[in-house]
Amino acid sequence: MRLSITLILSLLLTGCGSGTGAGAGDDDDDTSTTGIDCATDIADGASAFFQDYFLCVDADANNTIESDGLPPHESPYWDESDDLWV
Repeated sequence: MRLSITLILSLLLTGCGSGTGAGAGDDDDDTSTTGIDCATDIADGASAFFQDYFLCVDADANNTIESDGLPPHESPYWDESDDLWV
């Protein structure tokens, strides 16, 4: 439960940025705001909130999100050999 809350908060906080968002129906690799290569797939039926503020996740029309569990920024969650590890 704590991991779920942490993941959701991380996704919410990392989604804040330029405000341009991932856009509806995106299925591409985005490095524009994160500096890393990550896949984003937001379904056309997903809420505008997900379309506007989320990157590096998959979101379906039921507003269910999935990610690889790693934040798109420097973090201790990355492996020590990775450039994003701090």
